[in-house]
Amino acid sequence: MFITNMTTTYHISTDELNEDFLQKLKHAFGKKQLLITVEEDDDDTFFLLSTKDNRDKFKQSLSELKGGDLVSITPDELRK
Repeated sequence: MFITNMTTTYHISTDELNEDFLQKLKHAFGKKQLLITVEEDDDDTFFLLSTKDNRDKFKQSLSELKGGDLVSITPDELRK
């Protein structure tokens, strides 16, 4: 007999915790016992993409990075 345990991680906002989400969980796991652990997600991407202004600045920074448009400073220069 071959038994496997399925682990799935969801990164969602509290606004997405609704009946539709619960139905998707039920569909994904069927009639099984689940262990649900909730913790805050420290991923800064949510903040970076949370508003249009933040998204625009983030996209601009990525473009600058890809284009090699960088400014390098030493830790001593940063302290000045």
